[in-house]
This record gives sequence, C-alpha cells and structure tokens, in this order.
Amino acid sequence: MSYLRTKLWQDLSPEPSRIQWIARKVLNIPPAIIDVHPDLRSLIWRVYFGLHSHENKYITRWSAARADVILKYVPMVQEDDDRTLEIASNPQGDLSYWLMSEVLLFPDLELSALAGIDIEDIEDPGYALVPIIKSCRYILRDIKLRDPVIQNWHRSRHVMLRYFLDAVFHEI
Repeated sequence: MSYLRTKLWQDLSPEPSRIQWIARKVLNIPPAIIDVHPDLRSLIWRVYFGLHSHENKYITRWSAARADVILKYVPMVQEDDDRTLEIASNPQGDLSYWLMSEVLLFPDLELSALAGIDIEDIEDPGYALVPIIKSCRYILRDIKLRDPVIQNWHRSRHVMLRYFLDAVFHEI
C-alpha cells in the first residue's frame, strides 16, 4: 500500500502555494470554482463563513480545524460581496465513499482501481472501501507534523476515520 502512503503524504505538502493548497486540499473546493474565481483568498474566506457545526462532534472538529488553518494562513480580505460559499462538510450518500472522496480526497477513478469495483458503482460501494479507509487510518496515525495548526487539521481527519470505523463499520 505504498501508493496510499505517498498520496496521503503528498496531500500534506502545501505546494505550489499555501493558499492553493488550502483551497484544494484542506477545503476541497472543486477546481471548476477555483478556476473561475478571480481572487482565491476571497473565495477561501467565503468558504470560511460557510463552515458550520454538525451534530457529529468529529465532523465539527474537522470543520473547526479547517477554519483554524484559514485563520492562520490566509490574510483576511475586505470585499463588498459577503455571500458565503458552503462546501461539502457533512456526510452525504454512502459514508465510506464520503470519507474517501471528501475527507481523504481520492478521485473516483483511483477509488475504483484501489477497491476493484466498477466506476459506475463507486458512489455506492458497500463494504469495498472500508479496508482502504482502515489502511489510510493506520498511515495517518503515524504522521506527525511540525506545524500545530496543520497537525490539528490532519489529526481531526484521523480521529474522524477512527470514529466512523468503530461506530458505523465496527472495524476497530
């Protein structure tokens, strides 16, 4: 599973710029929205104001950790447009698919290849993604970062995976 290790480590590297990394990896803003928005900092702040709490405390911690990353690394932008932009922060559809695609940022084609299921069935994979989630959790558990804010975001993803693996899939 060295591919998983490499992918998860690369997602933690703020390249080519920290602002783009926050938009793409921390907030998972769709590339189509990033490409058409003239000011990425303003887009990130619109997403910041759209982050909400959730009835699940682990999802709320993940959203709060993402907000902390924005507060630390994205200078606030003053603009007339005060509309918020809400991104996918709550589980929708199959939970294992949501964890892999929205939290761990795996594209559908990669998930299909890793799980050995047809691309048409990827949004409703049943149990097929759970072993991959377990592997990712073990990899994330061992990653320690120097930056406490990014470590907190990373840790919130790990703890959320552990919670759902235990509470929903009974795999811990």
